[in-house]
Amino acid sequence: MNEKIIPNEICHCSDKKPKLLQIKMNNRCNGNCWFCIDKKNYSPKVIDVDKMIESVISETEYQVIDVTGGEPFLDFGSLIELLKGIRPYKKEIILNTNGSLLTEEKVTQLNGLIDELRIALHHYDENKNSEIIKTKINFKKIKESLKKKKFKATFNMVITKAIEDEKEIFVEKLADFCHDMNVDAVRMSEVKYVGENHGHEEYDKNHVRAYEFFEKLGVIEKKTSEELIKTGCIDIFNYKGIEFHLKRLCGYKIKSNVQTFKVVYSSGEKADDWVYDGIAIKKHP
Repeated sequence: MNEKIIPNEICHCSDKKPKLLQIKMNNRCNGNCWFCIDKKNYSPKVIDVDKMIESVISETEYQVIDVTGGEPFLDFGSLIELLKGIRPYKKEIILNTNGSLLTEEKVTQLNGLIDELRIALHHYDENKNSEIIKTKINFKKIKESLKKKKFKATFNMVITKAIEDEKEIFVEKLADFCHDMNVDAVRMSEVKYVGENHGHEEYDKNHVRAYEFFEKLGVIEKKTSEELIKTGCIDIFNYKGIEFHLKRLCGYKIKSNVQTFKVVYSSGEKADDWVYDGIAIKKHP
């Protein structure tokens, strides 16, 4: 039943972290996840596609691009224009969505423009997932849309109390759900607390330690904070043919000596990290 863990050789919170350029392409979202990292984030009202393209292309060392929002699909025309403008210059392009606006036609337009689509999914039960995201997510529509894909599809999940009661069966059921939905991988992470940007009460109430959640499956090892920070806080393993990436928070605060992360905002402005209420967030909180 349990499969061997694939060792992770990259520490994702140190100088060894691969360079990542994130694009916040809009400030509109039809969801309202309480744990969203975009709350109180700097949000220009303008969408200037030409300036975004120019800013992204100018960062030649950053070959992995992660497009987020808001909800990028709310400005789909601008999104396609942006992707077409940066595609010839970048090695890997990842696009994030909550899946509510996904259609077969849009998937077809995305083919050739992205390498991976990450769909926010926080429960395999449609009603529970919609309750968490605070907008209706139609699983059948997502399933039909993904039949047209020519890119990797990944579910992006935050581990909260909403799934804790099912922890003994959740991963197995989730893997089966991925096969049914034509999804290739799952990225699961513990709730990340970023100070006043999130409600501390909600964080405490909903935080679930990944190891406690997965220990009965035997697919990850129990590690101390020291071990996590030395070997990388992400466990990668294959379970029932689905690739799992599990992010655990070690609790350490490390300031990298090498710049590995940048943000391009919808106005084309650039920052070396996320900006909250006019103040750049401290590295690796």
